[in-house]
Amino acid sequence: MAQAVSAEAREASRSRTARWSAVSPRRTSRRSRAAATEDTRRASRVASAVVRTRDGIRFLSTTLPTIGDYTLSPLPKALQHQVVAPILYWESTTFSRPAIALICFGAIALFPSVLIPSSPFMWVAGMNFGYFYGFLIITAGMSIGMSLPYFIGSAFHCRIHRWLEKWPKKAAFVRLAGEGDWHHQFKAVALLRISPFPYIVFNYASVATNVKYCPYIAGSMAGTIHETFLAIYSGKLLQSLAVATSKGSFLSVDQIIYNGIGFTIAAASTAAITIYAKKALHKLQAEDEIF
Repeated sequence: MAQAVSAEAREASRSRTARWSAVSPRRTSRRSRAAATEDTRRASRVASAVVRTRDGIRFLSTTLPTIGDYTLSPLPKALQHQVVAPILYWESTTFSRPAIALICFGAIALFPSVLIPSSPFMWVAGMNFGYFYGFLIITAGMSIGMSLPYFIGSAFHCRIHRWLEKWPKKAAFVRLAGEGDWHHQFKAVALLRISPFPYIVFNYASVATNVKYCPYIAGSMAGTIHETFLAIYSGKLLQSLAVATSKGSFLSVDQIIYNGIGFTIAAASTAAITIYAKKALHKLQAEDEIF
C-alpha cells in the first residue's frame, strides 16, 4: 500500500515538473520578446534623434550662406558654403554624441583666438544637446575662448593700443572696461558684451584697457548669457524646420505659433537688451568724464 502511494506521489511530482518545464519556455519567450521590443524602441528613439540632428545640419548647410551674412560676416560666402557647411554636415554624420560635444567645445574655445566665428558650432550644440547640456558646453567653451585672447593679447599690448587709436569713438567705449574698481570694470565689460561691439574683436581689444582678468571674465560670462540661449534656440529652430522639410511638409499650425512666439520674444529681448546696453554705456562714459 505504501509503495503504491509513493509511486503515485513520484508520478505526480514528475507531472508537475513537466508542466512547469512546458510553461517556463513560454514565459522566457515572452520576456525575451518584451526585452527585444524595448531594445527596438530604444534603438528607434536613438535613430530618430540622429536623423533629426543630421536633418538639422543638412538644412543648416543650405541656409548657412544666407544667415551667415550676420553671424559669419568675417568669412567669404564661398568659404561658408564650400568649407564650413560641409564640415558641419560631415561632423554630424561621422561622430558620436560625445565626440560632437568635444568638437563643439573645442571649436567654441579655440576659434575666437584665430578670429574665426564659432556660432555654427553653438547651433550644433543646441541641436544635439538642448538647453541644459548645450548651455554647459557652450559656456565652458566660451570661457576659454574669451580667456585665451586675453592672455595672448597681453604680449601685444602696445600694438593693440595703437590699433585702437584708429577708431577713437569705439576705443573710448572699450577703455571704460579698464577704469574704476572691480564692480565698475565688471559692469563695463558686461555692457560691452551685450552691446553690438564685435565679440571676437573685444577679446583682444580689452587687453589695451588694463582691465583685470577676474572682472573681465566674470563680466564677459554675464554679458553673453543671452547670446548663448539665443544660439541654442536658433539651433533648435533650424532643427525643427529641417525635420519638417525632410518629410516633404511644413510646420504644423501649433509649431508655427510656438516658434513664431519664441522667435518674437528672442528678437524683442535681444533688441531691448542691446538698446539698454548702449544707453548704459553712454551714461557710464558721461559719469567718467564728469569725474
